[in-house]
Amino acid sequence: SEPIRSLSAHSGIVIAGCGSGHNNHKVIGYDAETGESMWTVSVAGTPSTQMAVDEELVYIGTNAGTTHAIDMHGEEWWTFRSDEMGSSGWISKKLLPGYRTYGVSGPPTVAGDVVLFGSDDGNMYALDAKSGELSWKHHVCICDKPRGGIRCQPVVDDGVIYTVEFASTKNEYKRGYVHA
Repeated sequence: SEPIRSLSAHSGIVIAGCGSGHNNHKVIGYDAETGESMWTVSVAGTPSTQMAVDEELVYIGTNAGTTHAIDMHGEEWWTFRSDEMGSSGWISKKLLPGYRTYGVSGPPTVAGDVVLFGSDDGNMYALDAKSGELSWKHHVCICDKPRGGIRCQPVVDDGVIYTVEFASTKNEYKRGYVHA
C-alpha cells in the first residue's frame, strides 16, 4: 500500500490521496462502513494537498502542478495543469522530461461554483468547479526567493480572497506575506 498523503470523507466515502516518488499516484475511495476500496483514480503526481469537497466533487492538487476533480463514484471530471514552468520547480522526469513544473502545495477552497488554489509558481488560480475551465489567475508573490509560492489554503470572506505567500532560501525558512 502507498503512503496516504491526504484524507477526507463525504457521503459515507473516505477519500485518500496516496503515492510517493514517481509512480503509484492515486486517489482512492473507501466505503466508510466496511473499509473496502470502492474506486481508484490515477493522478499525475503525488497528492500534495488536503482536499476540498463540495456536494458532488472532491478537489485535490499534486506536486506535478495538477489539480483534479473527482466525483464520489470515482469518475474524474477534469484535470487542470498550471501552465507556469521555470527553473526552481519540481523536476518532472516522468511527465515532462527535461522540464520543471511547479506543484500545487496548498489545499484548494471551494467558494460557490469556483475552486481556488495557489501554486508554487506564485499564482492564485480560480477554476469553474464543474468544468475545470480557468476563470482567472493572478500572480501574487512579491518575493523573488528561489523557493516560494502559495502554499496556504485560500480563505474567502465577504468576497475577498486571502492567502499567504511562503518564501525561503535553500537553508532558511523565511516569512509569509498575506495577500488579499
